[in-house]
Amino acid sequence: EKNDASQTHRKIENCAAMLEGMCKSLHLRKVKSSAKIRVLLRAMYGVKATTIFICSILVSVFAGSSDPLVDLRIPDQFLWSVSFMTLQQDVNEEIKGGFTMGRVTVLKELESLNAAVKNLHLTIQMLCLEIPGENERRFQLTEGSEQAQQIRE
Repeated sequence: EKNDASQTHRKIENCAAMLEGMCKSLHLRKVKSSAKIRVLLRAMYGVKATTIFICSILVSVFAGSSDPLVDLRIPDQFLWSVSFMTLQQDVNEEIKGGFTMGRVTVLKELESLNAAVKNLHLTIQMLCLEIPGENERRFQLTEGSEQAQQIRE
């Protein structure tokens, strides 16, 4: 188990290193060509920046640390730069605050959801075992039926 955990940790560290490399190589190339090509390159820049930002959030959550979070600087020439950097700052601060307070909301919510699904699954299994003959035909309950009343009790 420790070996699996260390391999996972190394993979996450590799992801963080790749994100850093992607940040360093993120730049808008100046080309002297058609307007369509320039628009395409600007759109690709936006996609790359957004991808790096989202991936850094995921790596941070999986690593259990705010270290992998990136701080991208989007040039002012993009109309969306202020909005992007404000969003990035707000999200990064929220994540860093969560780690500082010892909580990782995303993972706790997933654990709660998993526990609720398991509980629901067990309840359904118990109901199917308690009601004879229900395994052979579809289990249907209608509001106000005697079976629905039994389940509520």
